[in-house]
Amino acid sequence: MLNYYGICFILSLILATIFIFRITAIQSVDLALFFVFAAVSNFGFWQRSTSLNLEHAIFAQQITYVGGCYATLSLIFIILFLCKAKIYRIMKLILYLSATSIFMTSLTIGKSTIFYKSVNLSMENGTTRLVREYGLFHHIFYILLITYYLYSFGILLVAIKKNREVSIRAVSKMLVITGLGLFSYFGSRSLFEIDLVPFWYVISGIFLILIQNNIELYNIDRTAVASILMQNTYGIVSFDMNYRFLGCNSRAKEIYPPLKKLIVDKKVDSSDYELKELDSWIEFFNRNIKSEFYYKKNNSFYKVDSKPLYVEKKHKGYQLIFSDCTEEKNRESNLIKISITDELTKLFNRRAFEEEIEKIQSDGIPEDFTIISFDLNGLKAANDNKGHAAGDELIIESAKTLNAVIQSYGYVYRTGGDEYIAIAICSKEELEEIFRLIDNYSKLWKGTYSTGLSISKGAASITEFPDYSIDQLEKEAEQRMYKDKTRYYLESGIERRKR
Repeated sequence: MLNYYGICFILSLILATIFIFRITAIQSVDLALFFVFAAVSNFGFWQRSTSLNLEHAIFAQQITYVGGCYATLSLIFIILFLCKAKIYRIMKLILYLSATSIFMTSLTIGKSTIFYKSVNLSMENGTTRLVREYGLFHHIFYILLITYYLYSFGILLVAIKKNREVSIRAVSKMLVITGLGLFSYFGSRSLFEIDLVPFWYVISGIFLILIQNNIELYNIDRTAVASILMQNTYGIVSFDMNYRFLGCNSRAKEIYPPLKKLIVDKKVDSSDYELKELDSWIEFFNRNIKSEFYYKKNNSFYKVDSKPLYVEKKHKGYQLIFSDCTEEKNRESNLIKISITDELTKLFNRRAFEEEIEKIQSDGIPEDFTIISFDLNGLKAANDNKGHAAGDELIIESAKTLNAVIQSYGYVYRTGGDEYIAIAICSKEELEEIFRLIDNYSKLWKGTYSTGLSISKGAASITEFPDYSIDQLEKEAEQRMYKDKTRYYLESGIERRKR
């Protein structure tokens, strides 16, 4: 039989359906819960009104308390959000536990006197009504409701009076909802023969539908994230605390195609030469040495920011965020002028190195300032035996290897045919790690003409030689590089003149 209560239930279902069809990924959970609890509660009111026996009526009555205990609580959390009032998780948990405790006591109706002292069934104008005498916990239930409503009024009034960052229109609607709710529970029964609570659920649902879009838009953090993702401007790659791959968006794969090789829950394969840049970025997540890197693809430049990954304000991993900075890079003339760029390797050249040294001498030598000298082994043999294409391949790949490793600490410059020099800010331990990575990547490389790279290395740091000038550091690094080169040829048995 479809009576007043049945109509309220049907309207609650319609409102819940409208909400579901309008819901978005950034929708408030509390908003969704209100529509669910309201519909369930109104179903209980309807079933109670059509019950033919006391047992069924009691069961239906117990269902109605879902709304009183939980829908009202969801409404409070919606009000707190709209008024930008903070609530701690522990407090939210306590409120839910309190509501659950009261609801559990309602399940004793007909079995105990703690919620209802007595309960009977009567029929009035074709509608079933429960004749009941309230017990202790029902009085506590009313106290809980009054507390909820008074607290809601207080939050709303404070928001209107003091906070300029809230929507007065939304807050005004919530004031109406709260006032009607208080009247429905505590004032309507003396004036009306029907229970107005089901109708209040319907009115509240209509008001919430009206401000649904606003509730979404006021969540600035979520709308910002959603807007960024919809624009597909940024490439995002996520890793957990153990550097296992969690996933990436399609834009990240467009910018850095080797990401397609990664498997969720697996670490990056450091032996894969195509992933060497990614591996080097990951190496510095936990060290927090440098928060951004640069990656060049074709004619585009991308800034790669390394950021902590937070879930519910807890550090759960790391993210790489790719952003197109081509225009920015093009505006930085010092990075694109032919005069300071090596044409073959695209590294900075000797002129760029000298300009940077002048700047450092003017500003002051920083702590952990290090000069690193490199020389490619076997270039002459490759040119003589396989042609200059083989030699160019070695030069290009050695430059890529050095740049992939050094870029997290500084810059690499090509200062001669097979000679490179780097300016880096790194400790002794970090320098050892740089050399280790260079050796590992060099051994793994396979080219068209050659297999593997061999690069001699030598470094001198201001920490080790505090009284040295930059020129002296450069000479010391070069001497150490030549000692490493001599050792290489002695160990390999290759005559130096055939190198």
